[in-house]
Amino acid sequence: MARRLCTNLKFRRGEINFLLTTNRAIQKLHACFLKTDKPTDVMTFCNGSIDIVISLDQAARQARLRRLRLIDEVTLLICHGLLHAKGFDDHTEKERLAMRQAEFESLARTL
Repeated sequence: MARRLCTNLKFRRGEINFLLTTNRAIQKLHACFLKTDKPTDVMTFCNGSIDIVISLDQAARQARLRRLRLIDEVTLLICHGLLHAKGFDDHTEKERLAMRQAEFESLARTL
């Protein structure tokens, strides 16, 4: 699924790394890089390669709240992380809506 998302989002061949981790580990990254001392669901780092870090704890919690399977939530977070790598952001309401639209379109083309 990640490979198809990368193709549909027109990523050039290169290195994209995915790390599935815990709330504790992602909270440390979040505090270090974004100065926010709480867990988050996904973080994207672009420095030559693309590194996408996903908290499986957070994904499981969100999946339960949305009544999704864990794999579906993780797929959404992979897409979300890839869109961050493409330059999308989600700090404002307008940005969040654009991100959601791009997620929907990307997942619809991929599935």
